[in-house]
Amino acid sequence: MPPSTPSPSPSTPQRSSIPSTPSTLVSPRYPAPDLSSLPTVFILAAKLASDRRDALAKWLVEHRAPVTYDVHKARIVLANVERFARARLELRGLGLWTEKAEAEGEVSGVVKSVGGVKEERGTSPRKRMRVGEGAVRSGKAGREGKRRRVNEDLENDLEAASPRPPASTVTAGSDGETTASDNSISPKPPPNIKVIKLHWLNQVMATSALLPYTPYLIYEARPVSRPSTPTPAIPSTTPSTPIPSSPAPQPGLAILQRAREDALPVKTSTFAPHGSRRFHTFHPTKHTPKLPARVTTEYEGEDTDIPPAPAWVRDKLLFSCQRRTPPNPPNAEFIAQLGKIKHARLLTDDEIGVRAYSTCIAAIAAYEYPLRHPAEILRLPGCDTKIANLWIEWRNTGRVAEADAADSDPDLQIVNTFYNIWGVGATTARDFFYRRGWRDLDDIVEEGWSSLPRVQQIGLKYYDEFLDGIPRAEVEAIAETIRAAAVRVRDPGIEILVVGGYRRGKEYSGDVDVIVSHRELAMTHNLVVDVVGALEDEGWVTHTLLLSLAASERGQATLPFKARVPGGRRTGFDTLDKALLVWQDSVWEGMEEGGKKAKNPNPHRRVDIIVSPWRTVGCAVLGWSGGTTFQRDIRRYANKVRGWKFDSSGIRDRRTGEVVALEGERGVRGGIGDAERAVFEGLGLFYREPWERCTG
Repeated sequence: MPPSTPSPSPSTPQRSSIPSTPSTLVSPRYPAPDLSSLPTVFILAAKLASDRRDALAKWLVEHRAPVTYDVHKARIVLANVERFARARLELRGLGLWTEKAEAEGEVSGVVKSVGGVKEERGTSPRKRMRVGEGAVRSGKAGREGKRRRVNEDLENDLEAASPRPPASTVTAGSDGETTASDNSISPKPPPNIKVIKLHWLNQVMATSALLPYTPYLIYEARPVSRPSTPTPAIPSTTPSTPIPSSPAPQPGLAILQRAREDALPVKTSTFAPHGSRRFHTFHPTKHTPKLPARVTTEYEGEDTDIPPAPAWVRDKLLFSCQRRTPPNPPNAEFIAQLGKIKHARLLTDDEIGVRAYSTCIAAIAAYEYPLRHPAEILRLPGCDTKIANLWIEWRNTGRVAEADAADSDPDLQIVNTFYNIWGVGATTARDFFYRRGWRDLDDIVEEGWSSLPRVQQIGLKYYDEFLDGIPRAEVEAIAETIRAAAVRVRDPGIEILVVGGYRRGKEYSGDVDVIVSHRELAMTHNLVVDVVGALEDEGWVTHTLLLSLAASERGQATLPFKARVPGGRRTGFDTLDKALLVWQDSVWEGMEEGGKKAKNPNPHRRVDIIVSPWRTVGCAVLGWSGGTTFQRDIRRYANKVRGWKFDSSGIRDRRTGEVVALEGERGVRGGIGDAERAVFEGLGLFYREPWERCTG
């Protein structure tokens, strides 16, 4: 039976913690329920319309609940999200950094009952991390977006095991800004914050009763100080002395044969485990933002040098799918510097920073003129004075200090080495280094090989080969082999198209993506199984990393709206039948002379076979042909502008859940390219050639 809520004393200040399980309160002067006993409440704006948020706040005030619009003063945060990681990320976006804490009044190891289910509390001790200067191999440009989609879909969604900042007390000042102080002079840590699902408030409103919050608790948040990240100084107008580049990797050291280097003393990383986040949303205004005073004295040229704004800038087209983005933009060198910073944000668990830099990179890549003035940057979506100052620094010195710091940071070098293992995402790469203490690939082989999933073992085994680019001629040969196998197991009506980086015109691809289709629906049912079996029999496939029949299992229908896989987790980056393979050319010169024991010298390649029914093949091609930001913006555009949910398996109306058949009920009469054009037209977009979708 829940304990009753104690009556507050008139001299007692407003309470700063939630009562354990409050009973229903009824007041003769106010309609039930009376919420005056609640601590200060803040409603998170994420995934919530502003008018809905205001209506909820008004209802709370009418029922005597203390409401604040300053998250730093809140003790209850109502969030319209489900997962801890998303809630924590949204709070960071408001400047409030938190970590999971034990519920107030509880200690580690105590069994807590939530909705009748017992949950063990406690954390595992962290392992001391080691830092070395082993050879580090950088990832290939353009591979990062695809790797993130595939790797994060395959690996478990582990919480980033990053070193936490030193214990300190965080207090909220009168202006709501948090400050940190040493524990020796701070007598009491700040109270924890209950982050609760908004559904709790909906139930309170529906039942007119103050319900227990525990079943709706997302997490108990302990405020912590924001991890410090060094801010590069803005250089003077005189170019500085060039910064020595990091030593090149030693090619003679093979990753699985060389002896382990002696352990070095622990060094302090330039980048914090969680990088600083700067998410700049483009809000069109009548006035151009002003640059800091230092910028106006550190560039050459006048405002008259600014060329006229492109049409997409004048029309304030925010989505990258609405504009042309060529493969070799005029500002490629500066974009490369921003790409280094974005990659560092990815490795340091800064999702908002990754999105922000992705947006500004895509905008600058689409800008058709060489940048000559910082005011040009300020008028681009997603770009503000931070990006303008980075451009000033790069123009004056030919370098960007923040990008150089990312390149030379020893911790990031090690995490990046792990990230380049196929099947390992950024979260697992950080776990390898910060929690398990591994500092090179040999450590993984010697200390953790048996604990790795099979796909990560294969990614480690062929580490070097997977990092080598695949030339276009080899991509075409692989695609033709796949087409021939598909024809043998079905009929000559098979149609294929190579997508990914190859279709965008890249000379070298990180992997090979091939879409296979047939105009008869029955022919694509379970086709991927038969194709992979034929390729394995002929010796082309050495390992099958993933074989998914997601589409065939649901009758090859478009993914249902708000679909989830068993276990409650949302579906991954793609919902078509597909096979992720390790490929090796089974023919080589002199193979007959060596006999059966001859070793195949051909490199192992990563190959993805995607099977799509003909009626939605245009969506499949569009979903696999653009750069990462282009693909993200196609989905955002379909949602924000059309009210649709775009998926590689088709499109559904978010209001009704019905399929939107942009390609017709049975598909287009023309070819695969015509199907993709029909999707562009149905979305209300101008068709962009694949090489005009190079957003990065």
